[in-house]
Amino acid sequence: MIRDGQRSKVYEAEDAYFKKSLPPEYATMDEVGEYVQVVINSQYWKKCGGWKRVKTGTGQGRRSACYKPYSKQVCFPLWSRSRWIVIHEMSHCLTDKTSKGAPWHGTHFVGHYLNLVEELLGVDVAESLAESFVSQGVRWYGWRT
Repeated sequence: MIRDGQRSKVYEAEDAYFKKSLPPEYATMDEVGEYVQVVINSQYWKKCGGWKRVKTGTGQGRRSACYKPYSKQVCFPLWSRSRWIVIHEMSHCLTDKTSKGAPWHGTHFVGHYLNLVEELLGVDVAESLAESFVSQGVRWYGWRT
């Protein structure tokens, strides 16, 4: 098992920027599934050779969103159904495909995350999130490096 040394720093930076207390953007899993497809159809995802299909689930019984590598499934409890959380979980999926065995919140994950945020949420959002990462000591690889 590889140590996931940036996990708490990534979460703290996200909390500071995205404010997890905001209400979810999507009411249904169909809406979440549509946004997962937006991520899959993004230029960055395709450039990296991400999977063409990723399953979605409700995350019933879970307290947090997750990516399940063995089934290529992303799960979202009701509170977590927002674009940035979908992008976060899909970044795990892409990291699993491109950097097998890398730490879950390591430099490759954060690089994928920032690239997807930049394409899907905008340059300003990606730059502000990167500033939040810097303030928490989060490092990345492959975004403007």
